[in-house]
Amino acid sequence: MPYRKTNNRTEGTEARLLVKYGFDLARQLKINKLMVVAELVTDRKMVEKYREDESIIWVTEDIDSVQNYKRKGDYCVEIPHSPVGRMDQVSLALIIAVMKGSVEVNESVVCVVGVAGSNSAPTHPQSLRRASQKIPQHT
Repeated sequence: MPYRKTNNRTEGTEARLLVKYGFDLARQLKINKLMVVAELVTDRKMVEKYREDESIIWVTEDIDSVQNYKRKGDYCVEIPHSPVGRMDQVSLALIIAVMKGSVEVNESVVCVVGVAGSNSAPTHPQSLRRASQKIPQHT
């Protein structure tokens, strides 16, 4: 998908709506776990504004940066800084989360990853998938 240019005001509005809709989607589907890539404080605050009792898997390059937002039942997945795209970050974080036991292989998770074309931290509900769709099954 091509990236598009956005201005800060439009980008902020889109980010708020997308986070809200990500949580709404999870609630409608009765999915209580969301994976969130939120590197900026404003993104973390936005997640806190819309979350209710959902469990969050915080994806970050710096675990210490999310400690003030982490609630009981939340998990942190630290990923290395790299030039890969957001979906690659989510794929890597999902694999790590399954390996660490934060996500069960057949558990559904809503992933909140970013506004296309933005320069800010990811905040777009991009994917809904079962962990097993990304993890090779060995028999």
